[in-house]
Amino acid sequence: MKTAFFLTLISIAGLGISARAQVAFTPLGYLDGFGPTSEAYAVSADGQKVVGYSTSSLTSNQAVWWTTEGIAALPGEQNWLNNSAYGISSDASVIVGFNSWGGTEEAFYWSATTKTRYLSFPPPPAPATHTRASAAWDVSADGTVVVGGVIYAIGDGINATRYPRSFRWKVGDPAATLLPQLPGDFRSDAALGASQDGSLVVGYAFTSLTTQAAVYWSAGAGPHLLSKATDTVQAVSANAV
Repeated sequence: MKTAFFLTLISIAGLGISARAQVAFTPLGYLDGFGPTSEAYAVSADGQKVVGYSTSSLTSNQAVWWTTEGIAALPGEQNWLNNSAYGISSDASVIVGFNSWGGTEEAFYWSATTKTRYLSFPPPPAPATHTRASAAWDVSADGTVVVGGVIYAIGDGINATRYPRSFRWKVGDPAATLLPQLPGDFRSDAALGASQDGSLVVGYAFTSLTTQAAVYWSAGAGPHLLSKATDTVQAVSANAV
């Protein structure tokens, strides 16, 4: 469940207060006090757990959560060069994001019971030859559906030709499912948010070489255009209305 903000300052304690009360913004701080950067990407339904990343003395970026007790690294995710948590389920039992070591990003699904699972993907669609990177951008409120992006490629390094695709993965499935694409020659898209049960997915798709449009997928169909301008939609209401 995603709350669409990219801030280093948010309030945990300011939820559930009256309309007349003043909301206080509290610095969430850094892991190990190292700094200089931390970002919060998503919050649980009760507002008691926030996930994101912090720079640390051990890694470039470290996936973390914040609670009323302070900041902590996501258990089992401390040894990666660069990682971040982007989505959290309603009850905070599931967290998703990506890990990176040596330039290869992998989408992960973390739960309090099973710990970390790295998502699998279908074989590269032609003309791509291999899977280059993946990231999980959001998880449904019930923690059963993960959405994100996977990059297939031809070649490596700066000269690689990339083919970004959106995916949807459901708990119990052996591999993620690639979402349908817009017709045409500029097929590149990303799934950034999911409804409460994961049945509706939102994100963006390129409609030309330089223009991306906000889109949504529903019941395996789509993408349906929400705009024709350079827009992106990153979150959807619980009931997808």
